[in-house]
Amino acid sequence: PVSTSWSPTFTGFSVDPVGIFNYVLSGKTCTISVGIITAGTSNSDSFTITLPFVVNDDLSTKYTTGYGMDNGIEGLSYIKFVADSNIVDIYFATPSGLWSTSGDKTVSFTFTYTIK
Repeated sequence: PVSTSWSPTFTGFSVDPVGIFNYVLSGKTCTISVGIITAGTSNSDSFTITLPFVVNDDLSTKYTTGYGMDNGIEGLSYIKFVADSNIVDIYFATPSGLWSTSGDKTVSFTFTYTIK
């Protein structure tokens, strides 16, 4: 399998982050790598990103983790798969899970999932 880039769509930003977004597809297994180089400017307490392929239904209640930064505060980010979708919701490791509605926010993570 060959590493290929994709251009994700983001929500939760007035200025989208800039980064390197790659995936490797082997059968129905997709490994993605998200490395944001320049943080985006937040305009919402939410954060979503599109994946290159729709997630298999059995992952709809699953989470994985990654690195996050919200207004200069580093911490874990939690990535939640959405059933029948290529969208993942990303939460920051605070009691509410919400991001700041202004300032910079960023994530980086690598994970493998099964596509539909």
